[in-house]
Amino acid sequence: MRLKNNVVRRQGAFWVRLLPMLLLCSSVSFSQDSNSVALVIYPEVRAPFSKVFEDIVAGFDEKFQGNVKQLKVNGPDSLGRVSRVVDKDKPGVVLALGKRSYDLYQSVGAEYPVLLGATGQMNQLVAGISMIPDAEVVLGHLLKLSPGVKKVHVIRRRDRLQSIVERAEKYLTKQGVALSVIECDDLQAGAAAYRTVLDEAEEGEAIWVLPGSSLLDNAVLSLALKSAWQKNLVMFSSNPLHVKRGMLFAVYPDNRGMGGSLAAMANNTVSAKPLKSELAPLRDVLVAVNERTSRHLAIELTSEMKSDIDLLLPAR
Repeated sequence: MRLKNNVVRRQGAFWVRLLPMLLLCSSVSFSQDSNSVALVIYPEVRAPFSKVFEDIVAGFDEKFQGNVKQLKVNGPDSLGRVSRVVDKDKPGVVLALGKRSYDLYQSVGAEYPVLLGATGQMNQLVAGISMIPDAEVVLGHLLKLSPGVKKVHVIRRRDRLQSIVERAEKYLTKQGVALSVIECDDLQAGAAAYRTVLDEAEEGEAIWVLPGSSLLDNAVLSLALKSAWQKNLVMFSSNPLHVKRGMLFAVYPDNRGMGGSLAAMANNTVSAKPLKSELAPLRDVLVAVNERTSRHLAIELTSEMKSDIDLLLPAR
């Protein structure tokens, strides 16, 4: 009987010591659960454009540590719908995909933390990720494919992508590669600039067509690809369709991966970890390479290099 009483006393003491820890864990869990709802607002668009948003949401849903609610917006009642859903769900964080979704949420006047994704802008003072690939990532792939490049030419619109060009210059300087930048105001000036670069560039140099470039129409692109082939110039961009036409490679968004990275930001937000109020350049990317062009440029695609390539267009 004495032994049994001792066992009971020891067990009782154990639970007395453990109870405060259980209560603390319970309160922490409750605190997290009360804020672990993420509301994703994105535009309702037709296929195939809808696939972009669907993939981002799927990646976000996989990595977010809580419940994900989705709200597609379209039409005149969008603001009212956003207001009602926000008021009902009281989310710990809001993910707005696209500038219009972000503007709708801002118009509601709610104060829940917000992230911005699926935007081609870089100058928004809000935490999130831009659709524009990080210059370091893009140029890193250039130097892996063609390490002998000593000069990169860029033609950009005067009022766009300044931060990307600055980041590119810092990265290339460390690699011992020169960066030549021409600024233009319109399509006509851009076409003239491309012709100048194509005339003056030498074998082994590279031309980077920046994301969302409005300075390069189809006629100039065709001319550029033809000249690049003749002069053994490396051309690359962020549009895989350019690779199909003969460009060496393109670095473009991995939408599902981007969703996962946005979820990591959202998890930090829910955990009250501070985030910078600036859009980060995209680091979740896919790579397309034209094998025929690589052979023409005497670039041997090793097994290791191919492992980093997501879309390899067959040699013709």
